[in-house]
Amino acid sequence: MILTKIKKKFYYLRAKYFLKKEKFFDILDLSKRNYQTTGVELTDYFILASYIKKNKINSVLELGTGRSTFVIAEA
Repeated sequence: MILTKIKKKFYYLRAKYFLKKEKFFDILDLSKRNYQTTGVELTDYFILASYIKKNKINSVLELGTGRSTFVIAEA
């Protein structure tokens, strides 16, 4: 159980570092002004953005207009 908490904390810190380094926090701040959050966590943004960047995805079908839409568009 302690190992799971440490792993979760590490993953969260890794996500935060990536999003900060890639300037995704700026886009999240802008989107926060106009939209209410839908429950997506910081690590979800990390997974989305890093997958898109790593695999050089250039087309995404996005359903909805939440904050993750801004992250996907920026990635």
